[in-house]
Amino acid sequence: MQEEVLQQDIGCRIMRLRESYGYTREILAEKLGISWQHLANIEKDRRGIPLPLLLQLREQFNVSADYLIYGTANENDITDLIAMLEGVDEAVYPYVKESVISLLKLWNYKKDNPGESCG
Repeated sequence: MQEEVLQQDIGCRIMRLRESYGYTREILAEKLGISWQHLANIEKDRRGIPLPLLLQLREQFNVSADYLIYGTANENDITDLIAMLEGVDEAVYPYVKESVISLLKLWNYKKDNPGESCG
């Protein structure tokens, strides 16, 4: 049962990432070298995801495999994010801060309401 939930979560995260990049299934599938139907089946939990494809997605979206599989960031991701934020120019810092806060609120909302955006 837990394996089914994990796979559904992976498919949901892939769909959310794809949509956040503004990609259609066709565009992402072409980038990955698979059919859009195959991608749709992964997103809808009808098909598992092979490791090589998981690694391609990790590179495509610049996220960790931990995030794709478990929905969590690893320590290196957090360290990299902190380093990027420390380098932000003071003039744009308020805008970056506002954007990050908005994204975190959105992600926390989706995490607390997982059935609303995948299905």
